[in-house]
Amino acid sequence: MPCLIPEILFTVCKKLIKDGCHDCVLGFGLSGKQPLKSLNNKVASITNVELYDNCYSGGWVSNRYC
Repeated sequence: MPCLIPEILFTVCKKLIKDGCHDCVLGFGLSGKQPLKSLNNKVASITNVELYDNCYSGGWVSNRYC
């Protein structure tokens, strides 16, 4: 049975998060066990979180999304 490469899934997650398409991120995460695990790993790697009154911003040192 073919297997998806975790590094590629991790890169796809990063691109979707950087593009800011929240529906795409959710759809990707719900598309299977391996994509969900990859999304979980990507979200766990977030280093910065800023909370505002109506939204949040989180991300990595130089890349943030809201």
